[in-house]
Amino acid sequence: MRTKRIASLDFLKFLAAILIIFHHFQGDFPYEKSFCKFSGGDVYFGYVVELFFIISGILIGIKNQENYNTPFRVFIGKRLKRLLPMTTFSTVVFMGLVIIYKVLFGIWFSCGPLSPIMILKGLLLLYCGGALQYQNIEPNCVLWYVCVLIICYIVYWLVLFIAKHLCILPRWLFIFVIFLGIGINAYSINLPFLNFYTSRGYMAFFLGVVMVDIYNSVKNKNLLKIGSLMVSGLLVMYAFLDTSLLFSTGMDQELTLTFIIYPTIICVLICFPIFGKIFDNKLIKFLGNISFEMYICQYHVFMIIHILEELDIISFPRTDIGMFIVLGLVIIVSIVAYLLVERPVVKFMKTKSNKI
Repeated sequence: MRTKRIASLDFLKFLAAILIIFHHFQGDFPYEKSFCKFSGGDVYFGYVVELFFIISGILIGIKNQENYNTPFRVFIGKRLKRLLPMTTFSTVVFMGLVIIYKVLFGIWFSCGPLSPIMILKGLLLLYCGGALQYQNIEPNCVLWYVCVLIICYIVYWLVLFIAKHLCILPRWLFIFVIFLGIGINAYSINLPFLNFYTSRGYMAFFLGVVMVDIYNSVKNKNLLKIGSLMVSGLLVMYAFLDTSLLFSTGMDQELTLTFIIYPTIICVLICFPIFGKIFDNKLIKFLGNISFEMYICQYHVFMIIHILEELDIISFPRTDIGMFIVLGLVIIVSIVAYLLVERPVVKFMKTKSNKI
């Protein structure tokens, strides 16, 4: 797989961010009549996060050879430089909105008091997956994904380190981590670094890494094209026959999405050059860039709407129209955050790093 940017994955990240926003909107602003049940329907759209994990695994797996000889400090530092500026900004702004809500209305909005330790855990991204127990009261709870993603990066580097010193192929260790994630989920294990949240990362992230290895191992790419088309046709047949057969429920649905549906979609997009040509433009690249901001800034927009409603300034529509209005607002906020926060900070950090 080429190391240059994959345009179709930019489009997929943007689409996944939209689905997550729709899922959270219908959960936060419930209403009955909708063209699609993004929350409370037969399909749990919260599992779209697994798609983010897979894409992250693919993007890191493309650089396996480069990462093989990269010191841990350099490897993790590069990832944190990408993640921390926006997550810190997002957490601080969200905490500010929560405090404003408390001052105005005398109660904490859907969360407990912002204690110093809670604030510290939120800023350091240590409140999910590791030694500290996850609580749905942390500032900007969607950042659980970033907490687990950082753990996955650390495990990934450790796998490369172990494989290098044992002189074995890392693919077998990556596959072991995938099955470890399945086992943790299936047996409801709840230990530091071995729990429900990290299991979702272990399964999906390392599947993405293994997908890169498989793609590079198959010399005849036509086999991948034929295989992805055949599986796509089978999935469409199941969807027309009975969606409950396709998705099932509970962990089966998560496994179906993670190991069948998402990989098939990615294989089709990557294996057929036509999609690369369609999505290879500046707009899609830009939308892919702001997809991270869309994910972590959505609840800021929700909070502002709740505050304005409590002040009787607006009455926001609980309809599909309201959902698309929120999507537009989130995109605008994400563009501003990307242009005025992420890009300048990342550029400044790279400049400082190069001088050092």
